Amino acid sequence: SGSCSIQTCWDQLGAFDIIGEALRKRYETAVLVDYINGNLFPSEVKSKDASEPVDKSDLAFLELSPNYCQLNSTIGAVGTLGRECLRGRGVDEVSEWEARSCKRLCTSCGLGVKRTKVVVSSSCNCKF
Repeated sequence: SGSCSIQTCWDQLGAFDIIGEALRKRYETAVLVDYINGNLFPSEVKSKDASEPVDKSDLAFLELSPNYCQLNSTIGAVGTLGRECLRGRGVDEVSEWEARSCKRLCTSCGLGVKRTKVVVSSSCNCKF
């Protein structure tokens, strides 16, 4: 008589919100670098010595992101001037994402917010 045991292992993704938060923190501390002779060196001295290569665990980037607030047809950025904030439902039913939409789209780009209310009337061909 013998015994048999089966062991199965698999990889599983972590919770999306935890991974997203970790990536956001890494993004906020990302290092602008220069690529020199196969090594990445910080472009601007922050807390790191510019003569030391960037650590492999650091999130690094080679050039600054374009300003997506401004029109830039070269990269296909339409800018934010004149765009509408996301407010798809009634005032009492606005999600947190929708509530922050105007801040992300307008005020973070130095633009003001113009509030407008549109009332749409349509015939429903109802019979009473």
